[in-house]
Amino acid sequence: DTLSTFPEDMPSREGFTLISDHFGAGMLAPMEVVVNSKESMKSSLENVNGVASVTGPERSKGYQKYTLILKDNPYSNEAMDVVPKVRAAANKGNDVYIAGQTATQYDDRAVTQHDEKVIIPLVIALIAILLLCYLRSITAMLYLVATVLLSFVGALGLGWVIIHYAMGVEAISGLIPLYAFVFIVALGEDYNIFMISSIWKNSKTMPLRKAITEGVGQTGGVITSAG
Repeated sequence: DTLSTFPEDMPSREGFTLISDHFGAGMLAPMEVVVNSKESMKSSLENVNGVASVTGPERSKGYQKYTLILKDNPYSNEAMDVVPKVRAAANKGNDVYIAGQTATQYDDRAVTQHDEKVIIPLVIALIAILLLCYLRSITAMLYLVATVLLSFVGALGLGWVIIHYAMGVEAISGLIPLYAFVFIVALGEDYNIFMISSIWKNSKTMPLRKAITEGVGQTGGVITSAG
C-alpha cells in the first residue's frame, strides 16, 4: 500500500484523508476500464464487490470506456484484489483493458510475487552449488546456507517489529523483502566463505578447534563491521 508507507503528517496523506472524509476514498485514483464491445457493461461493473460507482460509457470506434470509483483506498491490497473481479465482469468474450494506479499496483504486486517464487529458490540453489563445490561437504554447505537464511528472516522480522510497532509505520514497500533477501543472503554468504576459508587454511597446520578460534579471530572484526 503505497500511501500507507508515508508518514501520517505528509501533505499527500492529509489530502487523502480529506478526500476520503468528504468524497470517498476511491475518488483519489479512479479506475479506467476500456472494453471492446457494443454491449453495455455498466450493470455488470456496478455489481462487482468493491466498486462504489460507475460512470460512462464513453464510446469510440467500437470501444467503451468506464470510470470506476472504488470503495476502498485505491492503493490498498483490498482495492488491488478488485482488479481481477472487474476484468472477469467485463470480459464476456471481450478485450478488456484496465488503467489507473490500482491496476498499476496490481501488476507490480503480481510481478513481485512471481519474482520472489523464482529468484529466492534460484539464489539459494546457486549458492548451495557453489558452496558444495568449494567446501566439498554437504553438512558444511547446509549449515552455511541455513545461517544466512536465518539472518534474513531475523532481520526482516525484527525490522518490521521496530518499524511497525515502535515507529508506527503501517506498511512497507512490497519490494523490500526481495531486495533484503538478495543483499543479506549474498553478502552473508560472502562473509561466511571469507571466515570458512580462513578456518580451512588454518586447519592444515593446527588442530581444528584452534583453527576455528584463529579463523574467527582473524575475520570477526571485518564481518562484525559489515553486519
